[in-house]
Formats: sequence, C-alpha cells, structure tokens
Amino acid sequence: MLVFTTYLASLYAPINSISQTIGMIHGARAGAARALEILETAPDLPDGTRALDGTHLRGEVAFEHVRFEYSSDRPVLRDVDLVAKAGQVMAIVGPTGVGKSTLVSLVGRFYDPVAGRVLLDGVDLREYRLRDLRSRIAMVLQPPLVFPTTLRENIAYGRPQATEAEIARAAHLAQLDGLLARMPQGLSTPVGEQGATLSGRRAPAA
Repeated sequence: MLVFTTYLASLYAPINSISQTIGMIHGARAGAARALEILETAPDLPDGTRALDGTHLRGEVAFEHVRFEYSSDRPVLRDVDLVAKAGQVMAIVGPTGVGKSTLVSLVGRFYDPVAGRVLLDGVDLREYRLRDLRSRIAMVLQPPLVFPTTLRENIAYGRPQATEAEIARAAHLAQLDGLLARMPQGLSTPVGEQGATLSGRRAPAA
C-alpha cells in the first residue's frame, strides 16, 4: 500500500501539468484565431493618395457642417462647425456621451463623418494617406497604455526611427526629468506590465 500510494502521488504532478498545458494550448489557439481574424479584416476607411508634408504644415483644424452617427437613428454630432487655429489650445468639455471623444477621433480618421468635412489647413482629411496623417498626431489615452519594456521603447513606440535626442526631448516635455534622475538606468529602465513599476502621481510642473 505504501509503494502504491507513493507511485500514485508521483503521478499526480505530471497529470496535473498535462491538464494545465492542454488548457493553455486551447486558450492560445482561441486567442490566436481572434487575433488573426482582426489582422485579416479589411479596413473600413479608404486610404487617401495625397502625401502630408510636415515642412509647411500649420496645423489648423476645421469642422464644416460635420454630422456623425454610429447608428442611423442616433446621431452623435449634428452640423458641427468648429475651427481650431494653429497653435491654439482648446478644451472640449461636456457630460458623458455628448460626442467629445468622437469629435477628436474624426481628426485622426478613426471614423469619417457621415456628412460634412474635417479639414487640415484647408484640405479634407480623406485626401491624405492615413499613415502620413496619423504620424503627425499625438494622442494621450485614458488610461495610458504602457508596454512591459523600457521607458525609451515606450516613448519611441509610435516613431521607431526617433533619435536619442528626440526621445530625450519627449521625456523632458512629459516632465520625466525628475523621475529619470532617480533611476540609475535612466531611459533604459524597464517599466513592467501597464507601468507597474511607475508611480501614478503627476510630476511637478517645470
């Protein structure tokens, strides 16, 4: 009985490991299938043909009689006319669900208006190549998305060709100087999943 019990106990660990591995494999297969389905989905927005040269870009954004709706019976934006001058700081405020995020999403062409136009320096955004347009837009999401890699790679994620000087300047503009001064590895510091090793407190203004 003692030998039998010992053999039985020794079998439990590998059997348990096999059952967990099978579960992980099935979960990974389902996740991979969903990811591939998304990657193979054709984009809803047609790409433009016009290149966006940043050399002469002023940055004036205008909405002309813009209408947008997620469903035909529930319009979100109705006949919006708005001009944001180049260099102007503008805040869009209002209660939840009035279309603030939708309005901003139209600038990056995550959606196209059902009617009207969104213009950049007088040119309809739909004329520009999506890659060119979005490379000129910076967005800070809520909550922020942080990858489990170094600060340097997180900063340069949207612009892999950024130089060390450009990354350092971006860190300075984000008021990270004090944080970097306390980290022996500086920009090479790993931040963990969702920035687990970083404090959520706002840095003091420079």
